[in-house]
Amino acid sequence: MKKSKRKSKSMLDNVTVVIRSVGERTEKACYNAILKQVIKENIFIVNEQPFSEAVRRNFEIGVKQNLRWTLSVDADLILSNNAIKEMVDAFSKLENSYFIYQGWVYDKFFKDFRTGGPHLYRTSLLEKAIEFIPKEGTSLRPESSTYIAMKELGHGYFVDNKYYGLHDFEQNKQDIYRKFFLHAKKHRKLLGKFLDSWKEDILKDEDYIFALKGLSDGLLYKGKIFIDVDFFKQKSNHFFSELSIKEKDSFLNEDVLKEYFYMVENQLTKAKNKLKIDDNNKNENNKEVSFLMKMKNKVIKTIHKK
Repeated sequence: MKKSKRKSKSMLDNVTVVIRSVGERTEKACYNAILKQVIKENIFIVNEQPFSEAVRRNFEIGVKQNLRWTLSVDADLILSNNAIKEMVDAFSKLENSYFIYQGWVYDKFFKDFRTGGPHLYRTSLLEKAIEFIPKEGTSLRPESSTYIAMKELGHGYFVDNKYYGLHDFEQNKQDIYRKFFLHAKKHRKLLGKFLDSWKEDILKDEDYIFALKGLSDGLLYKGKIFIDVDFFKQKSNHFFSELSIKEKDSFLNEDVLKEYFYMVENQLTKAKNKLKIDDNNKNENNKEVSFLMKMKNKVIKTIHKK
């Protein structure tokens, strides 16, 4: 009993966590990573579609729970150890006008560190934000549209240069297709980067083939897009059936994720050594640097080379 008590004492109880899921293969792993950091009673899973409704439900849960912080986590994210406490601690140091705090994740398909991942919200501002959730079909980024509107009211969006987890590893084939169909519209400027960075892996990891198929179909599609998993399944079901493609096994060995975390931590260590940056993100002149940004710009390509 004492052991259990000590464990609960170390868990965060001032943050509501909402996992937004459309049945991702990593949903359970996402939940388990959070359960190590936040008390179970404060963790919720929502499955609303379309995505604008998931955002609305997410905010409503945060308002109802009325804890100081509300963390939104998509089920394709696996948070690193202690990520939530680090986010809460960092956000607590910002001015009360800030609405959102966010850091970086390592993304399988970007093959890079990038801003994104979990959104930590100041709960006291969520009720106001609900008013700005766009009507479905009017925005490819309903959550982003909401915090842009909040920023215009003076409630900022802070992006920190800290790494908090993995994104898009071990996803289902249809989920990969769906995301990159949408990325063809959202990230047109990155198409060249995607194609260039995938060429070494596309014959070794078929995940990149489904991403490429999604990009291709998304570029060709001229109709209205709805951020709804069923909309994209209608697009993918035809060729899955025609080509007799089988979906991945739903079972996921979470030990595999530990290997990915090790890979990323190893890259971070290599980059820090190369840039002569210590564990406090200070360089040899004892000056604090924006480590992830510096690494992204100058080192990441070299440490990807085999």
